[in-house]
Amino acid sequence: MQKATLKRFLTAVSVSAFLGVTALPASQSGIGGMIPWGTNIQKSRKHKKKPHREGSGVENSSLSDSSLSDQVHIGSEEAGWYMRIRVQATAEDGTKYAHNTGGIFGELKQSKNGKDRHDIPTFAPAIFHVVFPHYYWKEASGDYDSDYRHYDRHRTRRRRVWTFQVKNQKGVDLSNAPLQIRIDDPVKVLAKQEQGNLRYIETKGDPTMKRHFTLVDVDNRTTYSLDELDHAQLSMDGNHTRTFRLVRGQVRERDFQPVKSPR
Repeated sequence: MQKATLKRFLTAVSVSAFLGVTALPASQSGIGGMIPWGTNIQKSRKHKKKPHREGSGVENSSLSDSSLSDQVHIGSEEAGWYMRIRVQATAEDGTKYAHNTGGIFGELKQSKNGKDRHDIPTFAPAIFHVVFPHYYWKEASGDYDSDYRHYDRHRTRRRRVWTFQVKNQKGVDLSNAPLQIRIDDPVKVLAKQEQGNLRYIETKGDPTMKRHFTLVDVDNRTTYSLDELDHAQLSMDGNHTRTFRLVRGQVRERDFQPVKSPR
């Protein structure tokens, strides 16, 4: 098998495996790590191997980790960040369904504000999952498992809005299920040129960054700070799709507007 063909085959297998665990009962589901697709993330090499951080998909290391080889960060530059949205719903029989893969949003220096290679289309309907709807992307219109915007280190506080939906599209009816939403701490991304290829390195981000975000419950016209989510009384409200927005900066009236479904 030629090298290019083999690479495409392995990419298809890895993506299919990732999308095959979109939603499972919490008692059965593992924390599926998702490396932002197309970023060629480099593992941080350590002298001593340690367990990777839950849900990271790679061995992440803080820049202050004394065991991290200095060579990993030589020649690297700040390239962005990402966070992961985790959701859980409890069925009437008490079974918990969790979505711990996908649901990734952030900013990368090499991304555009529109569709780019870091935005992964959702493969198929699932029992329970998080998607980013982009129905205005013309031929690329649809739901996405990740949503990246362009990163500008000089404008890290600029207002941004990420719209996401929690969907229950098949199988178990979760339309009346209580809903929990949690946002992971940010992961900082560094970029490094290596043998003509761009590689990304994940490091520990600044958790205080979350203070600048507000969760907007579009369907109920309610807002929450991310610190309030552990105690928020959310549910699917009799629906199979719930719409939310994550707003960095000031919340505006248009942030409460519903998503226009595709024709």
